[in-house]
Amino acid sequence: DFEWAGWSMNSAPVIGSTGAVLAAHNRRLVCFDLPNRSIRWEYPVDWVTQPAVREGVVYVIQSGSLAVLDEATGHLLWSWTPPASALYGTVLLTQGHV
Repeated sequence: DFEWAGWSMNSAPVIGSTGAVLAAHNRRLVCFDLPNRSIRWEYPVDWVTQPAVREGVVYVIQSGSLAVLDEATGHLLWSWTPPASALYGTVLLTQGHV
Protein backbone atom coordinates (compact mmCIF):
# COMPACT_ATOMS: atom_id res chain seq x y z
CA ASP A 1 0.00 0.00 0.00
CA PHE A 2 2.95 2.29 -0.68
CA GLU A 3 3.64 3.53 -4.17
CA TRP A 4 6.36 5.95 -5.22
CA ALA A 5 5.20 8.35 -7.92
CA GLY A 6 8.54 9.99 -8.73
CA TRP A 7 8.30 12.96 -6.37
CA SER A 8 9.80 13.90 -3.01
CA MET A 9 7.84 13.71 0.22
CA ASN A 10 10.09 16.50 1.60
CA SER A 11 10.60 14.52 4.78
CA ALA A 12 12.67 11.59 5.96
CA PRO A 13 11.51 8.33 7.50
CA VAL A 14 11.93 8.18 11.28
CA ILE A 15 13.11 5.11 13.19
CA GLY A 16 10.84 4.62 16.20
CA SER A 17 11.69 3.35 19.67
CA THR A 18 10.44 -0.15 18.78
CA GLY A 19 12.54 -0.39 15.60
CA ALA A 20 9.60 0.40 13.33
CA VAL A 21 9.88 3.10 10.68
CA LEU A 22 7.41 5.96 10.45
CA ALA A 23 6.81 7.95 7.26
CA ALA A 24 4.29 10.43 5.95
CA HIS A 25 2.71 9.33 2.68
CA ASN A 26 -0.46 10.05 0.73
CA ARG A 27 -2.47 11.80 3.49
CA ARG A 28 -1.49 9.32 6.20
CA LEU A 29 1.22 8.55 8.71
CA VAL A 30 2.43 4.98 8.16
CA CYS A 31 4.20 2.78 10.71
CA PHE A 32 6.19 0.04 8.95
CA ASP A 33 6.91 -3.08 11.01
CA LEU A 34 10.37 -4.00 9.68
CA PRO A 35 10.83 -7.46 11.27
CA ASN A 36 7.43 -8.63 9.93
CA ARG A 37 7.70 -6.70 6.65
CA SER A 38 4.23 -5.25 7.03
CA ILE A 39 2.37 -2.08 7.84
CA ARG A 40 1.72 -2.02 11.59
CA TRP A 41 -0.76 0.84 11.46
CA GLU A 42 -1.83 3.88 9.47
CA TYR A 43 -3.14 7.17 10.83
CA PRO A 44 -5.21 9.12 8.29
CA VAL A 45 -4.62 12.87 8.19
CA ASP A 46 -5.41 15.83 5.96
CA TRP A 47 -1.80 16.99 6.07
CA VAL A 48 1.06 15.55 8.08
CA THR A 49 4.67 16.60 8.64
CA GLN A 50 7.68 14.51 9.57
CA PRO A 51 7.02 12.87 12.97
CA ALA A 52 9.25 12.72 16.04
CA VAL A 53 9.35 9.75 18.42
CA ARG A 54 10.31 9.50 22.08
CA GLU A 55 9.75 6.61 24.51
CA GLY A 56 6.99 4.95 22.49
CA VAL A 57 5.09 8.15 21.72
CA VAL A 58 4.80 9.73 18.25
CA TYR A 59 4.42 13.51 17.90
CA VAL A 60 3.24 14.89 14.57
CA ILE A 61 1.70 18.11 13.31
CA GLN A 62 -1.59 17.28 11.66
CA SER A 63 -3.43 20.10 9.90
CA GLY A 64 -2.05 22.72 12.29
CA SER A 65 -2.65 20.70 15.48
CA LEU A 66 -0.20 18.59 17.47
CA ALA A 67 -1.33 14.94 17.42
CA VAL A 68 0.27 12.58 19.95
CA LEU A 69 -0.01 8.87 19.11
CA ASP A 70 0.86 5.58 20.78
CA GLU A 71 3.75 4.20 18.72
CA ALA A 72 2.70 0.55 19.13
CA THR A 73 -0.94 0.99 18.08
CA GLY A 74 -1.26 4.35 16.31
CA HIS A 75 -4.10 5.35 18.61
CA LEU A 76 -4.47 9.04 19.38
CA LEU A 77 -3.39 9.71 22.99
CA TRP A 78 -4.14 13.43 22.96
CA SER A 79 -4.00 16.46 20.72
CA TRP A 80 -3.60 20.21 21.04
CA THR A 81 -4.81 22.93 18.72
CA PRO A 82 -2.98 26.26 19.11
CA PRO A 83 -4.02 29.68 17.83
CA ALA A 84 -4.27 29.77 14.02
CA SER A 85 -1.05 29.14 12.06
CA ALA A 86 1.06 28.61 15.18
CA LEU A 87 2.25 25.09 14.24
CA TYR A 88 3.97 24.13 11.00
CA GLY A 89 7.13 22.39 9.86
CA THR A 90 8.94 19.51 11.53
CA VAL A 91 8.49 18.44 15.16
CA LEU A 92 11.55 18.72 17.42
CA LEU A 93 11.57 17.13 20.88
CA THR A 94 13.65 18.04 23.91
CA GLN A 95 13.50 16.65 27.46
CA GLY A 96 10.52 18.84 28.38
CA HIS A 97 9.27 20.53 25.23
CA VAL A 98 7.82 19.82 21.78
